[in-house]
Formats: sequence, C-alpha cells, structure tokens
Amino acid sequence: MGIRGERGGQHPQRHRHQHQQEVGDIEVGQAPAQVAFSPDGRFVLASISAQDEVVKVDMSNREVVGRVAVGDGPIRTYVGPDDRCVLAANQGSDDSPGTTVSVVDTVTFTVTRTVTTGNGAHGMVVDPPDTTPTSPTATRTRSPSVA
Repeated sequence: MGIRGERGGQHPQRHRHQHQQEVGDIEVGQAPAQVAFSPDGRFVLASISAQDEVVKVDMSNREVVGRVAVGDGPIRTYVGPDDRCVLAANQGSDDSPGTTVSVVDTVTFTVTRTVTTGNGAHGMVVDPPDTTPTSPTATRTRSPSVA
C-alpha cells in the first residue's frame, strides 16, 4: 500500500503499488502536499499547505487523530527515527516565502520549536541522520520563478 498527497485536492489517497489501484480516500484538509510515515508505519503525517497545518492519520482506522497549526505553506514533512518529533518545512508562496521549520512533538501534537531558515524552506537535512532531529537545517531546493 502507498500514500500520496494531492496538492489540488483534499485527500491523500491509499493505493496499491503494483497496479496503482485506489482503495480509498482519507479526508485531511485542503491541499495536502507531502506525507511522511512514523517508523512503525502506523501513522501518516501530512502537510496541509492551504491550511498551514500538519495532520496525523492513524492508518489502522483511517482517521485523522491530530491536527496542529504550523508556519505558512508547509510542504515537506520528516519524522525522526525515534518517532519523537515531526518536522514541517514551511515553504510559503512565491509572493511570500516562508522562513521557518516547525518542530512538532508526535505525542502531544504541539509545536515545540520553530527554527528560522532562509526564504522558501522546502527540503531538510538532519545531521547526524541517526539521531532525533533537534537542529534541522532547511534549504531552498527550487527557484522562486518555478511554479
């Protein structure tokens, strides 16, 4: 099974990888962009760009079990290997680039820290990769002129 976000829609869709056949939708909000999985695969964390939120979906019952406001236009999500936090790169828009990465506690589902970045935070590098992401570095990976 796989999950994919649909920026123009409201549902990350579950589908079978082998035949790309959809098996259902889970309504999460407007313009889900990226998804990340908890290390055990039980939860999907999706950035909801149009609502400036990250949602937590329990895949065992296919329901949203958490929702938290983050910065402007969250795009990329990353779950730490110890499942203690999820990072959301707040890209913003071409007219108003975001400049933060939100650090969200996966248990309380609250923002515990906001890290300032350059304009248009998109991709993330966590160093060292085998530890909890406490010092994320966000980098711009696309030009402002690219739609």
